[in-house]
Amino acid sequence: MNSLAKPAHLHGLDGLRAVACLAVLVDHVEQYAEWLSWPHLYGPALQALGRQGVELFFVLSGYLITYRMLVEKEARGRVSIPAFYVRRALRIWPLYYLVVVVAFVAVPWLMHHAAGAYIRDAWSWYLDGIPGDGRLLLYVLLVPHIAYFTAPPVLCAAHLWSIGVEEQFYLVWPWLMRLAGRRPLAMFALVVLAGFAFNDLVFPWGDKLRPLIGGDALEHLRTYADHAHMEAMAIGAFVGWGAVHEQRLLERLASDPLNRIFAYLALPFAWYFYLNWHTELGPALIYAFALAALSHGPPSRFLGWAPVSALGRRSYAVYLLHPFALFSTALAFERAGLLSTPRAAWPFRVAGLLLTIGFAEAAHRFVEVPALRMKDRLGAMVEGLVTALSPRPIERLPDELTVPAVRQPPP
Repeated sequence: MNSLAKPAHLHGLDGLRAVACLAVLVDHVEQYAEWLSWPHLYGPALQALGRQGVELFFVLSGYLITYRMLVEKEARGRVSIPAFYVRRALRIWPLYYLVVVVAFVAVPWLMHHAAGAYIRDAWSWYLDGIPGDGRLLLYVLLVPHIAYFTAPPVLCAAHLWSIGVEEQFYLVWPWLMRLAGRRPLAMFALVVLAGFAFNDLVFPWGDKLRPLIGGDALEHLRTYADHAHMEAMAIGAFVGWGAVHEQRLLERLASDPLNRIFAYLALPFAWYFYLNWHTELGPALIYAFALAALSHGPPSRFLGWAPVSALGRRSYAVYLLHPFALFSTALAFERAGLLSTPRAAWPFRVAGLLLTIGFAEAAHRFVEVPALRMKDRLGAMVEGLVTALSPRPIERLPDELTVPAVRQPPP
């Protein structure tokens, strides 16, 4: 197989990110409506939908990261782990730390100086959790998921738990790939089985551990297991391996119209599966099938539609900034005296989504794009250095395969 010299052209990835992003947005918009005591649809069904949007992001991350690493290994003979970390840092950190500053500086200031009694009452849980409790340090150290499991939630930043989970994946995955050597599929399978055992077998029936580690520690471990998602990213890695080594098989899979119909229905299938059985393994497998079918077949009109692709390229910014956009919209509606009017619920939804798009576009243009250009320059420097040190000619990797959310994944 020498398809590595010519990487597969992957269709619809931005569109899939857009679908995942919209699932999370719908969930959180209705959650804000509930907090503001408006008529809403928030409940277990929408919580499961938002959770599946994040799950799809994780499968996409495992897929694209692994695919890029395998292409790089074939082209160069190895994967440069320092270069991998530099690329990930420049992709993830600038916008992540901007949101951390907003959450720990701007939001508390607005709560104390701009919020009225209505919002203060709606988010009293947040005011009670403001005193220093080590949360900021955990966010700075890129482990917001630990803060999410062990401390009061941080308004406009609680959702960053998923970034912490992805960061732990990025930290260990290149070393696991190197350790696996020529047998990555065995390593992928071990990670999937370990994640499944940890999450679905041990902790649902783990009360026998309570006397040994204490009730609070057990609950923290259960929550961590429920959010670790390493198996989802490893399942995505299987498809990434197939995209490199089994392109023709995936293309045959994608050429079947029935398979493509099932792939388009992946999100509702996975949502129903999770809602009824509360396990992540089934949905992750469904997303992997959809990813294989939709990325290797004919381009999808919907996933390739310009507005959908544009949303997908900005999905990282949308995901990170939408809670602050909704919070800012609530402040504006309170100033206008509209929060006590149930009829304002739909204008709030529309205004919140428009402000989210505005924030995301500004972040994309002034934070993400400059960081990506820097990443490209540093990547070119690393490639030049590796070229000088390696007797083997090196092919430049296609820019569209960089990860997570802009032009490609994160999430």
